Amino acid sequence: MQHSAVVVWRVVDTVVATFEVNDHVNFVRIQSESAVRNLATRYPRDTQEERQLSLRGNTSGIADRLASEIKEWLEKAGVDRIGTRL
Repeated sequence: MQHSAVVVWRVVDTVVATFEVNDHVNFVRIQSESAVRNLATRYPRDTQEERQLSLRGNTSGIADRLASEIKEWLEKAGVDRIGTRL
């Protein structure tokens, strides 16, 4: 099963983006993919229970969790996350 996300971002600190990571574009891609995989293992694809989060039934809630999960890592690279969608 393949999971994917769109992360819209921009460099806000060029010094940090240049010197803290070798390739900020690749860094964002790897961190985003890692966060998606982590969420895919923590939440079921579908659920019968309304209170339980699922990847298909709660895309906005899962996207919010994805955003918070990658925010800290992106800040370390001088990057600001503008938006996240599954």
